Amino acid sequence: MKRNILFLTGLWCSVVIIVGCQKNQIHEPVDNHTSKASIAWEGVYTGTIPCADCEGIKTQITLS
Repeated sequence: MKRNILFLTGLWCSVVIIVGCQKNQIHEPVDNHTSKASIAWEGVYTGTIPCADCEGIKTQITLS
């Protein structure tokens, strides 16, 4: 009885892993426009980086 339960549990885990690792082709992007393909990276970007000892570190990056 223990062997059957152990075998079925192993089989179930294997099926879940195989199904979970398959590529889902239903959600293909319609437009291939991404930030890597775009040349318009120029600009000034601002934000706050989290900090453990303070409210945050204000950061500004300029790309030209």
